[in-house]
Amino acid sequence: MALDNLALKKIVDKMQENLVGAFLEKPYALSLKHFAFPYHSSKDKTNSGRGVLILCLDSNNPFISYSFDKYTKIQLNTPFFNSLKKLTGTQIESIKKVEGERIVNIHTKVVNELLDTINTSYDLTIELFPQQPNCYLIPLPYNKVTSIFKEHNDIMSKRYIARGLSYILPEKRLPLDQTCQNLEQIKSYLSFSTYRLFEKYSQGKDFKTCLINLLNSKDLYLINNNIEPYHFSREDAKIIQIENIYSSYIQNQASLAKKLNNIDLINQVNKAIELNKKKQKHILQDIEKAKTRLVYKDYGQTLFLHQLEIKPNSKECNFDNFHISLDPKLNVIENANKYFKLYRKAKSAIEILTPLVDKTKLEIEYLQEKLLQIDKGNNQDILELKHELALEGYLKNNLNGKKIKKMGKASFKPHYLIGDNYKIGFGMNALQNEELTFNIARKDSLFLHVSNYPGSHVVILEGDNNSTRLLASELCLYLSNLTSGDVIYTYKSDVKKSKDKKGMVNLLSYKTFTISKIRETSIKLFDEILKNH
Repeated sequence: MALDNLALKKIVDKMQENLVGAFLEKPYALSLKHFAFPYHSSKDKTNSGRGVLILCLDSNNPFISYSFDKYTKIQLNTPFFNSLKKLTGTQIESIKKVEGERIVNIHTKVVNELLDTINTSYDLTIELFPQQPNCYLIPLPYNKVTSIFKEHNDIMSKRYIARGLSYILPEKRLPLDQTCQNLEQIKSYLSFSTYRLFEKYSQGKDFKTCLINLLNSKDLYLINNNIEPYHFSREDAKIIQIENIYSSYIQNQASLAKKLNNIDLINQVNKAIELNKKKQKHILQDIEKAKTRLVYKDYGQTLFLHQLEIKPNSKECNFDNFHISLDPKLNVIENANKYFKLYRKAKSAIEILTPLVDKTKLEIEYLQEKLLQIDKGNNQDILELKHELALEGYLKNNLNGKKIKKMGKASFKPHYLIGDNYKIGFGMNALQNEELTFNIARKDSLFLHVSNYPGSHVVILEGDNNSTRLLASELCLYLSNLTSGDVIYTYKSDVKKSKDKKGMVNLLSYKTFTISKIRETSIKLFDEILKNH
């Protein structure tokens, strides 16, 4: 939801107050449409004058803010993002909002001529229009657009802006003030969500008083996950500071960044899953088709039984409730043998194809497990996972020769959850799973895995008791993105390697443990462990 003009003005005024004089550092991408400019030496000393100026150009929710949090960078190499790096080392001189419009201009000056021998300053003009946000980089004294977030297509538009042209402001609109007399007049000034809140708030009250309260509000409020300029007498309205706006919208930026950084890998795994699902579908269709042809055995036997009753060169016959087509060029015995041959072919197809159903099912489960491991694993886990997928033939091994050679001889180290009285190991890819289960675990170590679902190997290495088994079972579900379900367990001596896939196992015997819901304390513990890893 786009910011209301009143809310945006408060944000910009606060940024003007605190960030003017700050120096911008090298920008980085938070997502494909979210960009961060670290800064230092700002007037706000809350975080020793340091922070991150954030620009969000998502069409569903464009906004600008700053934050004191730390974020995860994503790899991005677009022309627009690379152009933002020109602002590195410049000093913020002003941050202003265009009156009546959701347009913000950040003006920075070049303080070191060695960094930029051509330009003296830059204007970063940001349009936070609903559904159509945009951003333009304008170096001065050139005063022409050199970079655009999203190119315009309509060259006949009055505001057609392209690289090499001057930036054109929209026709001037007056801001909301106390001259508005009713809801109809105020509607064009407020965002949809803010208008709805004001409409409900002003019902049965003096309109002018409600308007003054809205205009005089000093704080920003979070209502229905939207940033609003007033509380509108709602109990669910919570005051929100500007530095917390980004985290209120993007609650897990690290997870988003990780997904984007691995988007190519995720797409390749998903593509392989879809190919195997199509393959499985075609195999099942071929099996069903072959099953319908098993009746050809009965056709052949019927033709032998009634061969004397069939006239030469007949094209069909009906016996024993069977309507049998005949080749008139063949005699009855030849037609019967033809059906026997088709029967044997259908039977053979069923025998060959049936095991392939289980094989493709195993491939799909294996690849679905890889998606879980990408989601939960750290950089090293994912590097090993790529190596694993290359060995399995799903990826071209893009690692250089030295890394491949080193990784081929390396011991793939699993992760550990360690407490005062227990030690639980778990793998984040098939290579770690095999290392944990078959090289580290003892014969009497307890092996756990989610029942009938992709997941990691979890092994209790020390402190095997009911409390540890409960925690290890919850860990199994957590690593599979489940909150409840069945977990199977057995001793490592009953776990055998599968010949089909790395990390896959066969269990000689096992028991089942049912978890109705993972405890909140366990989730916090697992979150912290993965964060530290």
